[in-house]
Amino acid sequence: MIRGLYEGADRVVLRSNEHGLIKPVPEAEVEFKVLFVGGSTTEARYVPENDRWVALLNLPGQIATFNAGVSGGNTADAYFNYLFLTEEQGFEFDLVVLTTQLNDWSWMFALRSYDGSLLVDGYREYLKAWYLDRRDTGFVVTLRRQVRLVEAAARAATALDQSVFSWLLSDADSMESRVMIAYRENRQNSFGAHEGGSVSLARCDILQQNLAEYEQVTTSNLLAFGDKVKAAGAQLLVMSEAHSYGAPEESFHEDLRIPRRCAGNLLSNEDSMVFLDKLSQSYLDAASKAGAWIYDLAADMEPLTSGPDGGRYMYDEVHYTADGSRQVAQLVAPVIRRIWTER
Repeated sequence: MIRGLYEGADRVVLRSNEHGLIKPVPEAEVEFKVLFVGGSTTEARYVPENDRWVALLNLPGQIATFNAGVSGGNTADAYFNYLFLTEEQGFEFDLVVLTTQLNDWSWMFALRSYDGSLLVDGYREYLKAWYLDRRDTGFVVTLRRQVRLVEAAARAATALDQSVFSWLLSDADSMESRVMIAYRENRQNSFGAHEGGSVSLARCDILQQNLAEYEQVTTSNLLAFGDKVKAAGAQLLVMSEAHSYGAPEESFHEDLRIPRRCAGNLLSNEDSMVFLDKLSQSYLDAASKAGAWIYDLAADMEPLTSGPDGGRYMYDEVHYTADGSRQVAQLVAPVIRRIWTER
């Protein structure tokens, strides 16, 4: 139950098949097969099955769309997940669509504590160290119930997401309020943990300095990813991710947005908006350097998600409502069709 999360929210189910692909999964043979890899925005968490944007792009008899989004997934996760699906499971795709801009940034910082980086080379060992360091939190037990970590690095992020919200599943009758409680507490804890108050982006040197490293790492990973996709006879499309930082508070069913962090401080929503626009540009610049197709979804969604009715399209700063998901599908559909006809 997700009532209260956004206008019209009721109940959602996230199902996947034996290959880790999110249902509904196309079954009929078609001419053009598209795999979508990324994080929770690709997964479309808390959006009903029939409204998830990847599913809406499926055109029976013409285009088959496969959703391999995993909450928390980054480019390295997507890379290994792609190899798992193609080299181990035997899937063939004509186009791979990657959307990992936000999670790449977060994981780049998370792995630094282990002298690691998000580069594909060595990533699985750093990821393993990250999880094992949390062996006392209880979710490593969950991980052991999943397929082997080194074989499915991307799906390992699902275990983390499930562990954070697993307590929600203990009482279905009160699920409606518990989803909202979880989001409220997450927002309150974030503000409480950054008691230094807000800081302007102009004074946040750490964010500015790390954009260069972000673009360098992302370019390297996309080159490696693109090589694998090209070797399989497919193409790679990289898309930016939208946000709702420019939307007014009153447009949301309940404002659950959390500003971006700067060390012990938080940016304002306005500066968070400027920073994510810069992050989008770095992400797309890296994709261009790597020779991938690019689509600036964030720019096309911004008039909606950061407009006067932004809360209609996102329930927090980055995750889509059902209406937002349908809008994404409308924007992405012609991009996919154009690549199909021009290949």
